[in-house]
Amino acid sequence: MRIYIVKNNILIIFIILSIIIGLIIIKYHTVYIDKDKNTIRLFKLNENIIKRYCSIYKVEPRIYISIVYGELINNFNEFDEFDNLRAELGLDPSVGFAQMKVSTFSWIEKNINDKLIKKSKNKKELLKKIKSDTTNIMYSILYLKKINELFLNKYGKNASIKSLGFRSEEHTSELQSH
Repeated sequence: MRIYIVKNNILIIFIILSIIIGLIIIKYHTVYIDKDKNTIRLFKLNENIIKRYCSIYKVEPRIYISIVYGELINNFNEFDEFDNLRAELGLDPSVGFAQMKVSTFSWIEKNINDKLIKKSKNKKELLKKIKSDTTNIMYSILYLKKINELFLNKYGKNASIKSLGFRSEEHTSELQSH
């Protein structure tokens, strides 16, 4: 009788855990689909801003969009909805349209001289700016430009597979072997 009760309890626990896991999977699958739709909607809403700053900083919009899209879609986790609160508490989450770290946003203001960058007076002002899609997009495009300039200064050419010393056919065969 005792073994029968233990087996039934284990079966009940297993069923409950299976239901909970199933609900979690459904929730995150739905959130992922919603996140994809919301991300595309955000790009459409901010299309003119992206085009404007990509033009000003001479960044290819396709590259910028692909990087931000990957960041928004692939780095989703359960803490994302608390990013603004975490930033206000002094932590360093990724915040805003391009999911920039608060420390990166601050670094841009301190280290990049650009006529469009207005230095924040305090942390509260910085957090307000990072949450603004327009400012976040501008800073992230400028940051992408600066990363490319660092590469250009170090290697004397724009970033590409070829500039890293690969010939196209080497890279292609290397990819096919994986």
